[in-house]
Amino acid sequence: MDEALFSSAVAVEISASFPVISDIQGAAPADRPDLHGDLPALPGALGRGLAAVHDVRPPPSAQPLDLVACVQERFVRGEIRPDELPDPYRRYSAVRLVELWQDRHAPPDRSVCLVGAATIDRFLIDRGEVAGLVAPFGLVGDRHLDLAVLHHSIHDTLGPEAVFGFYQAYGSDPDLVRLDHHVLTSLLLGWLR
Repeated sequence: MDEALFSSAVAVEISASFPVISDIQGAAPADRPDLHGDLPALPGALGRGLAAVHDVRPPPSAQPLDLVACVQERFVRGEIRPDELPDPYRRYSAVRLVELWQDRHAPPDRSVCLVGAATIDRFLIDRGEVAGLVAPFGLVGDRHLDLAVLHHSIHDTLGPEAVFGFYQAYGSDPDLVRLDHHVLTSLLLGWLR
């Protein structure tokens, strides 16, 4: 994960939004329910936690992540390897994948604060709620980028049924076209495998 993408100003705003419910050192990663307990309630906690992040007002100085530049940089460095991606993406060349992505890419309707690479292991849980995030985090952009990564992570880690509990707690349904597009975005950024 390219730490240079993340904004410390955004991270500070996000961190301030979490209720002070514990010493953050006592929180456990969400992918370790053996350390924090309640596995059935975990999708709901993740949904509420991500909704709280997306409700944070981005700092005035924070600019939305330039996804086109990020994808292009990874392409130029040879870091987009279709043979390492899941079907149906592996059947395309890196050039074609980037072209397909660019053809569908649109700026967000509204930019929000994002976690970035929002897999469940990056969420810290204490007393059944998200208490913080594992660094680095803090971007500004389309909420569907976080939703695509966390949706995939929950599905793979907790199972497909858990995704419904996540969205119920998140409080709104995603735009499925944007969600699908940002699955590919996340793959091209190396945030999903």
